[in-house]
Formats: sequence, C-alpha cells, structure tokens
Amino acid sequence: MHSITIERVTALVGRELEVQEMDIHIEKSSFVQSTDADLVIDGIGMIAVPGFVDAHVHLADAMLKDAGVGLTLDELFHPVSGIKNTVRNAPVEQRVNAMRQVIHEVAECGITTAANFLEEGKILPLLREDDGPHILHFVRPERYFSAEEIRRNAPLTSLELQQTEQLMDNAAGLGLSGCNEYSDAALSQLSNLKGLRGIHAAESSYTAKRSLEICGRSEVERACTYFKPHFVVHLVSATEDDLMLLKEKGCSAILCPRSNGITGSGFPPVNKLLSAEINLALGTDNAMLNSPDMFREMEYFSRYARSLYGPSVLNSREILKMATVNGAAALKLEKKGAIAIGMDADLVLLDAQSSRMRESRDIYASIVHRASQSDVLCTIRGGNIIFAGDKMEKRICSQG
Repeated sequence: MHSITIERVTALVGRELEVQEMDIHIEKSSFVQSTDADLVIDGIGMIAVPGFVDAHVHLADAMLKDAGVGLTLDELFHPVSGIKNTVRNAPVEQRVNAMRQVIHEVAECGITTAANFLEEGKILPLLREDDGPHILHFVRPERYFSAEEIRRNAPLTSLELQQTEQLMDNAAGLGLSGCNEYSDAALSQLSNLKGLRGIHAAESSYTAKRSLEICGRSEVERACTYFKPHFVVHLVSATEDDLMLLKEKGCSAILCPRSNGITGSGFPPVNKLLSAEINLALGTDNAMLNSPDMFREMEYFSRYARSLYGPSVLNSREILKMATVNGAAALKLEKKGAIAIGMDADLVLLDAQSSRMRESRDIYASIVHRASQSDVLCTIRGGNIIFAGDKMEKRICSQG
C-alpha cells in the first residue's frame, strides 16, 4: 500500500498529543499534507494515536512465559545463573519462533517500535523484520565479570571487544545487564563503540547495595561516569544524587513498573523523576513475565503512582506521551512518536465506540485506564498495515 487516507478521525496530533478532528494522509512511509489515496478508511468513531514505542523489552525469553514467578530478581535474571539462561538449551528454531509469535502480539497491541535487549547476539541474523513492528536490537558482550575482576578493574580482551563490535554491525547499540557485571575499564571500552547505549541500573535495593559493596559507588554513578548511556532502565532504587546526575547528563529513564511489581523490586520514584525533569518512557520488559501490552503498562503505572504520591502526581496525557513521544526521544528516533507532517507514518487506530471507550469525557484517561488490546482496530508502521482486526474491513471506503 503506497498511500492511505483516514477520513474524519479523532487524532492525537503532534508531540503534545493535541486532540483534532481531521483527515490523516499517508504517502509511502510518512504523514503528508494530502494524497491521492490508494486506500480510504472511514475514521468516524476511531481514535488515531501515535504508534506505541515499547522502549525496553527482552524477547529472547518468550518461550519461558511465567516461568519462575515468585523467585527473586537474581534467581530469575542473573546473566550467568538465572533460570532465564535455560532458554539457551532449547533449539534455536524453537526460540526464534517464540520470539516471532511475541512480535506478532506486539503489533496486535498497537506497538510499532520496540527496543529489544538481546542477551545472545548470535541469533540476531535469524530475526528478520519483514513487515512487522520496527525492532531495535541491543546486544552485549558475552562476558560477565566477577566481583574480584571488577575490583581489580580487569578490561575486556581485544578479542571480546572485536566480537562485540561484530555483533553491533546488525544492532542499534549496546544494552548491558548492569554495572555489577562489568568493570569500570570494560564500561569505558564499550562507551567508545558506535550506536546507542542503554543499561539496567538501580533495579532493586539488592543491586544498589551490591554496587556499593563492590565499588563504593552507585550503579548510576558508575554508568554515567564510564559507560555514558543514552538511557537507563528501571531506577527503582535510584537516589536523588543519581537522578541529578542523569539530568545533568541528559540521560532518559525507561520505567518498567509491571516487571518491577511481579519481581517484588518496588516502584520507581516517580515524583522525584518528574521533579528532575528527566525524559520518562515506558517498557514492558521481559516476555518471560509480562505481555507486550502498553495499555496494561500505562494503567498499572498510573494507578500505582497515584496510590503512592497522590492523584495529581501526573496526568494521563503525560503517561500517554511516555508510551509514544518520550519513548521515541529516549531511543533517538527523531521521526517517530508523533502524528505530524513529515514524521514516519506509525499509528494505531482505536475503536472509540467500544463498550469501554464510548461516552468518554477524557480521551487521555480513557486510553490509559480503559482501552485494551481488543480496542485496536488497526496498526500501521511506516505506512504499512501490520495488523488489522476483524472490524476493519467494513471501515474501508475504497481501495485502489
């Protein structure tokens, strides 16, 4: 499909997600002023939202759904001893097929872009994108340092560094498990490689305490000093000094509240993050424990944050921006995250007439607190329809 017009739709437009009744025109991969459309869609009763940006996922553990619920964070995800590593014992074809199934679910949930931290980079060539969501893969060295190696500041070998560089040829950047698995020297070496840099930090009180025991410094301080990340994931146990350092460095924060909830790690200090004016985005994290569903992520985040900090701590439009505009900004995707002329044509069409959405008095609150995967009529990425529900056929006015 080369051109699409969605007529008379309620759209959330621009980086501030302003509500407008309008026609949306798509030519090839971008939003345009007008077009002689090949496909015309009746948008009455629909809401057009920028395609969701899932700013942090782990797809490789998709074949271990709900394994280990009730275990500690370390028992689940330690990069050497965690049960997540049992996935490596399964046939590669089985693992890749499980990942592809989750990627289909990603599209059905209205997600057009996802940032995938990939623990085993050698399977990357098998993950062809085809016509689905845009998956940004982040790789890492397959070397983890002991506490003793970290204390004596052992570096990566030239071979390990070369192998990591080769992995990055097909990746968006580096996605590290955390500072507690790398020496300062290794973090500095990796900071010089091309691409985006992301890292888990302050995911729990245990990981925060562990960093102080090994190095006498916080994970965030070490990350910002040596690895120089573009974004940091989790920050549940981040201190005020950590947050001020992130602000100073212009580093985004990716929050994964459902994941933190099911592992018992806690909840990020949202009030302090907002006060520090750090760019906040949302991720659904491990496919092992969470569905790739931004509706559920937004709702959980909104309700839990309000229960802790009061009903006015944030508003629903800001949460929706975290799932769209802010996620694109965190991943340095300048042409994604907003419905605007010249931007990539990534959007999701929601059914405003469903039983959940009908009679809404606050479109932002209804999307955050009521909408669900079943309200997704259509997902478009780069001008291509990557998911269309059963109700979409009757919405097509003409097709060239």
